[in-house]
Amino acid sequence: MESALQSKFATLLPHLDEHTARLYLGSEALSLGRGGKQKVSRLAGVSRVRINKGIEELTSPSPSVSMATEQRIRKKGGGRKLVKEKEAGLMEALEALITPHTRGDPMNPLLWVSKSLRHIEKALWEKGYKVSHVTIGELLKSLGYSLQANRKTDEGSS
Repeated sequence: MESALQSKFATLLPHLDEHTARLYLGSEALSLGRGGKQKVSRLAGVSRVRINKGIEELTSPSPSVSMATEQRIRKKGGGRKLVKEKEAGLMEALEALITPHTRGDPMNPLLWVSKSLRHIEKALWEKGYKVSHVTIGELLKSLGYSLQANRKTDEGSS
């Protein structure tokens, strides 16, 4: 039974939007009875909070107003804000940090930084910016930097 339920989740959940998936998971948990939430959570690989929200939506007397009036899944403008929007001055601080360590071939638009992402992360943390090395990599990529040099070169020699 568990493998059948797990294969059902694997085939159906990728095709459902967030709201419908919550309702489906909640209904499966209710149909299983005692221990259903835990079993659905384990087999579907979702949090029990998501299942509880689905059960709550199923047992509420009327459908949510937002779903009845709009076809949006998330609120307009919802989601996590970009770090460069939340952290004022981050881009300027990052550019000031990497400018002395920027390398590149003048004949090629490819640029890279000789400092590691973790060293840049540490320096930004010391300046009060809470940014991960992964985010720094994404920011550098948006600025046109490669994460590493393509090959070792002697810069300045002809």
